[in-house]
Amino acid sequence: MAAESITELRTGARSSPCGGYIPNELQPSQSSGLPGSSLGSSKADDCGYTRCAWRYGTTRNVWLVGKWAVKVPAWSEWRLFLLGLLANMQEKVFARTGWAELCPVVWSLPGGWMLVMRRAIPLTREEWDYFNGEKWAKREAMPGHVRARMYGGAATWAERVAYTIPVELKMDSFGWIGEQLVAVDYGN
Repeated sequence: MAAESITELRTGARSSPCGGYIPNELQPSQSSGLPGSSLGSSKADDCGYTRCAWRYGTTRNVWLVGKWAVKVPAWSEWRLFLLGLLANMQEKVFARTGWAELCPVVWSLPGGWMLVMRRAIPLTREEWDYFNGEKWAKREAMPGHVRARMYGGAATWAERVAYTIPVELKMDSFGWIGEQLVAVDYGN
């Protein structure tokens, strides 16, 4: 029987200490470690009870520890470092909208020096193959109160404006927090 939605593909998964779900084949008892937001390559270390891993992206590096994802600008070159600062600042602004589709930012340093999000469980290959990212990212309208909270002042026209979740459509840009599918990398 085929799943009717991407959420139904999660059946058979067990609850994780991170508040999300981990497919049975990726349970922490295996030596592969906890999955996390994957930006580039990784170096996984066992930190006792808490699983830790680094993910390296073009403009940011992410330290995954326990139920947190800590994003910092990459130091590979000056231009990419500045883009990493801007990406962290952009994610902080977008997170203020309260859109359920965005992984929440729980803490940040001014200027984009560091950003902390809840750690999401990444999509499996099967979930990604089933996922229609373009359809998921398109929204019919942004409520006026959200637009006003984001930019200040009333914006009655915003209730009639369609919007797109600002995420690159690739597998490691999405993850699960509980049963909610969220974008984990929406700063660019």
